[in-house]
Amino acid sequence: MARMGRVASPVAAVVGSRIVARRNELGMTAAELSRRSGVSAANISFYENGRSLMNIGSLLRIAAALEIDPSVLLDGVQLAVAEQQQEG
Repeated sequence: MARMGRVASPVAAVVGSRIVARRNELGMTAAELSRRSGVSAANISFYENGRSLMNIGSLLRIAAALEIDPSVLLDGVQLAVAEQQQEG
């Protein structure tokens, strides 16, 4: 039996794109984010690609590693998702 892949979530996609944008601003690789945050590289990949929603502990560790307040990753997510749905 084939294993089902994780389904992308619009909310996860917005948060993931914000993680990637901030990581790139800092000139940080995904591997470096993993090392600094203590979140596995596989999970960083899932989060950045919008394939998984992270728990609050991971959110806090990733935000700290990115040197931002966690709210930066979450503020306006519902609005951003609504805008994406209107465009698509």
